[in-house]
Order: sequence, then C-alpha cells, then structure tokens
Amino acid sequence: MCGFISPEIRDNGRVGFSLISIHDGWKGVLANVKTSSIEPSEAKLGKYVVNVRDIEECVGRVVASLDECDLLVVDEIGKMEMLSKKFRDFVEDVVIEGDIDVFATVHRSLVNKFDMGIMIRVDEVERVVREVISLLMSE
Repeated sequence: MCGFISPEIRDNGRVGFSLISIHDGWKGVLANVKTSSIEPSEAKLGKYVVNVRDIEECVGRVVASLDECDLLVVDEIGKMEMLSKKFRDFVEDVVIEGDIDVFATVHRSLVNKFDMGIMIRVDEVERVVREVISLLMSE
C-alpha cells in the first residue's frame, strides 16, 4: 500500500492539515493558519496558507513507491491539493488513468469531476480511512 493521508493539525481547534506518506512515514504540512511554518510565497485558500512545496514532495514520494504498491490511498483530492500542478498531473496520470487500485477521498466540490465509487460524509472520512488502512495492514 502507498499514498498519503492528511490528518488535521489541532491546537484549541483545527489550525491546519498534515501530510503523511503511508509508504515511508514522511511527514509534511499541507496547510496551516500559522504562516510562520510555511514559505510566505505559498498559496492561500480561505484562512489557510497551502504548502505547495510539501504537497509536491509528498507526490514525488508516492510516485517513487508505485512499483511496490498494490493499493493507492489518496486522502484527499481537494481544493488545497489541487493548487499544485504536480498534484493535478498525479491525479490525471496515476489516480484516473493509472493501472492501480485507488482508495481516495474527494472533496465534495470536486466529486462530479471524478467517476469514483462511494460517497462518505465529510465528518466520517478520517475514521473510515483509519479503518480501511487498519484492515488492509492486517491482511
């Protein structure tokens, strides 16, 4: 299994999102309200500064692990991630057109752009992703 998850960063409420590569455990920051942890030139989306550099690092790591991968987990295909051209190309070339099984969460605003499986309520995504990964790791 390869891919990434993007759990919330919490500090008296949600302040951002992490990136964690499943294959090698690498950790980065997807977005944060605290701009000091992210390059000032990064993109803004609402109250968050999006760390395009870490998104692209994560995509590179995932792509490098595809030869050893039988299931690609992508949490999530969302507005923040789509600010990276490298991520958009990854979605097109690997997630949509690739020859690998994919388990992905897709932001509700992008669902109609992708013909992918089952809808899960946004407040259930983290729990479902954890359960699926746990089940797959126990096999």
